[in-house]
Amino acid sequence: MTLLLIEPFLKGEYEIVKMRLGIILIIWVLVGIAVAVDLISGVRKAKQRGEIRTSYGLRRTVDKALRYYSLMIIAFLFDCIITFYVQYPVATFVFAAFLFAIELKSIWENADTKTKKNELQIMKEIAEFLKNRDDFANKLYEMLKNQQINE
Repeated sequence: MTLLLIEPFLKGEYEIVKMRLGIILIIWVLVGIAVAVDLISGVRKAKQRGEIRTSYGLRRTVDKALRYYSLMIIAFLFDCIITFYVQYPVATFVFAAFLFAIELKSIWENADTKTKKNELQIMKEIAEFLKNRDDFANKLYEMLKNQQINE
């Protein structure tokens, strides 16, 4: 049984090392693509809702990417440790699958949640207006009446 990267590297079997590092690199790139898709989805939804897009959201995305890649480094190190038992980067696969699930949930649920919150807020404001419409109409009448007297 060959170790994930250590044994082939020490034996000079660089093709095996390149292949396994290639698999890990592809997984890392896919995690980056998932983060980018979530960012694009968030920007698109914010644009649809007419929200102002600031650097705050981009900073949050960068922070998230840093946290994700910190986890991926830990997974890689864990894979190096468990190479005595498993030949493939199992931890990297598991961590990446976990991060993909988080990103999918973020794309599907958060955008809808924000839209629903905005709709709920609008409905509350309309209900409040309708509840106080008599007061509003009286105040408007008084303002207009006072405006005509002052002119």
